[in-house]
Amino acid sequence: MARKQRFSRFLFLLNGSLFFLGALTVWPTGRFWLTLVHGLAAAFNGVAFLQFNHPRRKPMLNLLVLVMNVAVAGAVALEYHWSGAQYIQYAWAIAAIVSVIALFVQARKAQVLPG
Repeated sequence: MARKQRFSRFLFLLNGSLFFLGALTVWPTGRFWLTLVHGLAAAFNGVAFLQFNHPRRKPMLNLLVLVMNVAVAGAVALEYHWSGAQYIQYAWAIAAIVSVIALFVQARKAQVLPG
């Protein structure tokens, strides 16, 4: 497996683990929607990690993972904003914007979007 592929696979594992830990952290606070978004993102990243070298892996899986990453980053940015945080919500908003850009680049690469 090439270095770029190993790194991409590692990122799926890392993101999935962080989102899972995020879901466990948010669950006791009673914020169901944020727990759900974290849990779904963890599940999609976990599936992408397990299916990384599968011969029938669909490009749509990468797009679903990116959509979930956008959802989590946006949800966390909103949560920080609503809680009155000083600056961290801007970092999460930038992460969401960058993930949206990556989503469109990946969609065009997979020829899902015209252009």
